[in-house]
Amino acid sequence: TSTRDLLFRLQNRPSLSPDWLRRTKTQHLQVPTCGWECIAIAKANLKIHGDGSHRKDISEDRSSVVNKAPREMEPQHRLEGNVGRKGRKAGGMVGVNIRLRGDDPDGDVLIFGALGPEAGLVTVENTGDNEAEVYLARELDHETGTEHQILLSLTDGHLGQDNYITHSLLILVEDTNDNIPVFTELPPSVVIQEHQHPGVIAQFRATDRDSGAFGQVVYQLAPNQDAEILDHFSVSTVKSGGVLMLESELDFEVKRLYQVVVEALDRASLGEVNTAQATILVEVSDIPDQPPEWVSVAAVTRIPEDVPLFSPVGSNLPYNYLIMSTHQQLFQQTHKVLQVKAVDGDRGIKNDIKYSITGGPEHLFGINEDTGLVYSKAMIDRESADARNGAFILEITAMEVVKTGGKGLSISTEVTVIIEDVNDEIPKFKSESYVAEISENAQKNTPVTFLGQNMIPEVFDHDQGTNGTFKLFLEGDDNMFEVTPSMGINDATFMIRVKDQNRIDFEQTKVINFTIVAKEVSKKGEETRASVTIYVRDQNDNPPQFLAKKYEVTIPENIKAGAIIAKIKADDKDSGYFGTEGIRYTAITGPISSALVLDNLTG
Repeated sequence: TSTRDLLFRLQNRPSLSPDWLRRTKTQHLQVPTCGWECIAIAKANLKIHGDGSHRKDISEDRSSVVNKAPREMEPQHRLEGNVGRKGRKAGGMVGVNIRLRGDDPDGDVLIFGALGPEAGLVTVENTGDNEAEVYLARELDHETGTEHQILLSLTDGHLGQDNYITHSLLILVEDTNDNIPVFTELPPSVVIQEHQHPGVIAQFRATDRDSGAFGQVVYQLAPNQDAEILDHFSVSTVKSGGVLMLESELDFEVKRLYQVVVEALDRASLGEVNTAQATILVEVSDIPDQPPEWVSVAAVTRIPEDVPLFSPVGSNLPYNYLIMSTHQQLFQQTHKVLQVKAVDGDRGIKNDIKYSITGGPEHLFGINEDTGLVYSKAMIDRESADARNGAFILEITAMEVVKTGGKGLSISTEVTVIIEDVNDEIPKFKSESYVAEISENAQKNTPVTFLGQNMIPEVFDHDQGTNGTFKLFLEGDDNMFEVTPSMGINDATFMIRVKDQNRIDFEQTKVINFTIVAKEVSKKGEETRASVTIYVRDQNDNPPQFLAKKYEVTIPENIKAGAIIAKIKADDKDSGYFGTEGIRYTAITGPISSALVLDNLTG
């Protein structure tokens, strides 16, 4: 036996440099220009399996004739086709084409083959009495196997059962950029304080199953985002991970929620760069930097000047409640003039508020420091000097009570008391109806996109106290969506987002109609409704399907050219060019395919 080592590399390059070639003895290797996406190494270790004999007597009525073993194979290599494609060459195989040549002193026809557990990876095809070609029979995947060991065999049919001359062939699979990055570590949301100094606010990571530069991931902000996202945030790659940076301070009172879209990209230098996107919700938390805000204050209020003492003016409390109340409660409720309400301007903190009258006739009016209830302390005579023509101007101050003790920020306002109570209002949407869209297969918590500048997702209620507090909910959406926030005081900007993504399918439902309701939490329970129409945007998520699995056609042998012999039809559940309209009939194969013409549009 003799041994030869032969190396050849197939790579997606315009040519192969000499340092990729290694050979021993006088074996020559010629590799033309090719476009392969794998590495193959052939090591020729020639030996006889079985009893090791180079000779064996053959009795075919020639008992005196001695059969000589075939000589070692002389591989000649050429590269053809493309490993990753489905097309076929003459003979039906695709892939690496290795030409083998053997020699037999007896002139016997040589039989070439492949052995081993992975022999099915190649097809060996005799092309002459002493030549054969080896084809790669199927596509290779670097992620499932980086190398394959195959044993090439040679016999003249007279060496005995299971006796061969062999060559070992090692195929090394080189990676291609066929996998996209996948986020493995991603915080769905981040909470930061307003006015927080710039710095790192989140870390995330993605992986790519490819190797080398194809599997190395870098990160960036997704382009085409709002300018405020690009101004306030940035993304860097640090130690193979992504870092979300805060570039400038945020203000809770300006905006409370940001949807930051980050991208993971592989580092492919040639060809297409694979990318993946993910969204991180950045929630801004409040700090005590804003004074209280009035949410319920009447600039003018009216009361009868002849209000009798102990008469429940402006009060809906029953008589028995007044009798059982303490003297202070009774006095305040029976002389009620108006009630004001303020809330902490830092909505995320909600300090308690204390009220006081800091200007005006304090001997006539008082205020409950906890409730903001303004009441009359004495009989009011419109014709008296103190009445000032029946109008009084009160300065009312609301001050925050800091939870750690002490006084906080304050705000003051003036109200005119004439004779009247404050009328209640109901919650109101800024738009009577809303139209939005969502892509089918959208993930849970994905917000719908409102269409049109007039679609303002806001609701407000200018009533006082609990009368200005309302809850938001949906009716008729069949539990596919949800609204957030679920409750607001005086005003709220809402967002409708996906709750059950499995039921949003364009092929099942193209338009979804339901109602959004804003309802006061008070006993009166006033409410306002607005219609919502959601258009489901189609995605290309269905493959074409032939209408029949098999077509059988009988034609005469003398049929003329141009005659239609069959009409193949397929359909696609998607819409437009994603669906049947975009189907193209691309190929026809088979023994007589060269005599047929396929119309790409009609089939």
